[in-house]
Amino acid sequence: MTILAASYCPAHAAAVIARVDIKAQQMRVSIDGVEQAVWPVSTAGAHARTPHGTFHPQWTAKQHRSSIYGDLMPYTVNYDGAYAVHGVDPTKDEERLLGHPASNGCVRISDEHAKQFLEWTRANGLKNVTIIIN
Repeated sequence: MTILAASYCPAHAAAVIARVDIKAQQMRVSIDGVEQAVWPVSTAGAHARTPHGTFHPQWTAKQHRSSIYGDLMPYTVNYDGAYAVHGVDPTKDEERLLGHPASNGCVRISDEHAKQFLEWTRANGLKNVTIIIN
């Protein structure tokens, strides 16, 4: 597993902003102020909570397993200790739930979108990525 720490920052980085709208179950990603993507998400279901606030990624991993739930979390961008933006667990039928609250608190997106977000995060550096959740 390759993990990039918060100190990683490339020389020619752009500002990446991911805005997660919990009510709309949607994430909008812009790079240097230009919207690049709008994706459906699953945030916390009724049994959990997704923390609101402004965050910067702490680390990334192409493949990760939750230390709390044991679930697979492909293309992880961790932003608050136990919380991350990540793809769906391939052993479960989670993709059909995108657009609806269903996670244990993380921001879950499709693997295709999670891979793209991970690439943008790594290309621009953790300090240049902002995740806003409200």
